[in-house]
Amino acid sequence: MKGGSRQGIQFKVVQKPDPINEILRKDPDKIVVYITSERFTNEIIEAIGKRNSKSFKDRYRKVDCLIIDDIQFLANKEMTQQEFFHTFNELYDNNKQIIISSDRSP
Repeated sequence: MKGGSRQGIQFKVVQKPDPINEILRKDPDKIVVYITSERFTNEIIEAIGKRNSKSFKDRYRKVDCLIIDDIQFLANKEMTQQEFFHTFNELYDNNKQIIISSDRSP
């Protein structure tokens, strides 16, 4: 999903329809995580600094649905892109759902 800057992508993702509530309505036992790309990046940096990358990987690779907002902010962040790539592949290989949003074309 993409749209112009300041056009309420978060509103669109969360409100029309709210994917988190829709997923949980169908299956309340699903694990759904919403995170901004900035927070995703900061958590990677923190996990590496604390030598606790396993905890980070477990938190995002053992979900049923991962929603990452503002994915365009991963540009030029090689370490974060690599971790997202591995997380994406792990979820994809396990038939999990991944939702990303951006206000720019890839």
